[in-house]
Amino acid sequence: LSEMIISFESNLYDLLQNLSKDSSKNLENDFNPITIKKFIDFSKLPIIQWQRKSNKKFYSKRGVFVPIDDEITYEQTIAIYIPADRLVAKLYDDTISQLINDVKISHGLKTKRKIGTNLIVLVDGLESYLTKIKNARNREFKKSVLSNLQDDDDDDNLPSKRRRKNPEKSQLLNYNVDEIRKKIMELEVFHNSHIFIIKGYNDLKNWLFSFSYALGSNIYDKLEIHKELSNLSGVKSGISNQDTYIQILKQIKFVTESTAKKVQQDYPDIKSLVLRLQNTDKIKQVRSNVESQLRKIFTTENENEFLI
Repeated sequence: LSEMIISFESNLYDLLQNLSKDSSKNLENDFNPITIKKFIDFSKLPIIQWQRKSNKKFYSKRGVFVPIDDEITYEQTIAIYIPADRLVAKLYDDTISQLINDVKISHGLKTKRKIGTNLIVLVDGLESYLTKIKNARNREFKKSVLSNLQDDDDDDNLPSKRRRKNPEKSQLLNYNVDEIRKKIMELEVFHNSHIFIIKGYNDLKNWLFSFSYALGSNIYDKLEIHKELSNLSGVKSGISNQDTYIQILKQIKFVTESTAKKVQQDYPDIKSLVLRLQNTDKIKQVRSNVESQLRKIFTTENENEFLI
């Protein structure tokens, strides 16, 4: 952990300082032994980034670390912090995509990292905010039912009561919990981001400690250093995109390794295989029982069918 640096955008740094229960204690002490810094971002994006202080580098040919001059390198992961109410508002006005693109592209270029930088979205207080929405909608439904049950004649004799509109309540009634969860799932899929739910400052601090430890230790992890060993012990995920595709096919009944390799050669990805299966044409160099099984798995529309 002492090698790691967490840098907060200056406005986010000030916000977290205020959220800390002990506001007299600065974040530098709160996150010790991790080094804490803040930086100015003119776009004011709520960014968290990781760097590593290092005086050694792994020499793969010899399998050892060699000393180097002190240097600070950026990790390939950045995060944005966003309160739940702001996230939901951005999901509904379709501006969340712009925020994520701004972070992934402009900030990625600014720090000379690849465009494919890993992005994490830390959402503060999502579950409590969804509960708040659900409760507001339930109260409104109950109010509507009771209002309809009242006698129309009695209503005519009662003076109308005007209540001031509560903007926050009105906004909550525009949201739907199931729709929000769907939008969040789409956000992860379409933007290749990872969303983590946190509950307040202490939970955020614990998450940052845990994640920083994982980042800090990965250069000493033998399975990270030796990628060729990372999929031993029966793990069937594959060591490359091509091998993973073959491993997927091998899980299907009647598909041997040689058959899976033939399919992969003719149809280099699942999309091309599915497009072929949707036609009536036969698959090249594959037995009829294998083709029947592949067609059933990749083209069935019956969710209750036993596939494998």
